[in-house]
Amino acid sequence: MRKILTIICVVLLFCLCGCSSKEITPLTNNISFTAHISYYNESYETNVSIDKDGVFTMEITDPDILKGIKFIFADGSVKANYNGIEYAPNENNTQFFGVADKIHSVFDSIKGVTAKEDDGIYVFEGEINGDEFEIEFGGAGLPLNLKMDDNISVRFSDAKILKHTA
Repeated sequence: MRKILTIICVVLLFCLCGCSSKEITPLTNNISFTAHISYYNESYETNVSIDKDGVFTMEITDPDILKGIKFIFADGSVKANYNGIEYAPNENNTQFFGVADKIHSVFDSIKGVTAKEDDGIYVFEGEINGDEFEIEFGGAGLPLNLKMDDNISVRFSDAKILKHTA
């Protein structure tokens, strides 16, 4: 009888432990990653870093025709830099900043949120300016994938925590 009670208690314990959902707080500062972006029928590859102060930098590495364009989001403003020339958004070139701005906005909006576990992946769903998004993270809080309403999907790779410099 005692054995049966012990077995029942162990089974119940495993059942109860399996029902709890885990959560993480995604890392949004002091990280870097490669973002493989699909936007409608176009593909881009970028290197992204978000420093400890939240400065978000995205540099296009592919396709070659756009290689070297760098977007810098800091102190509530955005600039693009290419070949030593700096651009600021205006009514004629806002499309140029579009995808970079949307990805930056997602990371800016998820600061301090929690993502819930779904089969080993941590997911957070949200909305920015009417655009719904879903972003997935690994167990360490580093980004894996992002999907947005307006045909933007991003796969993140080589994500890592930046080393502190004195």
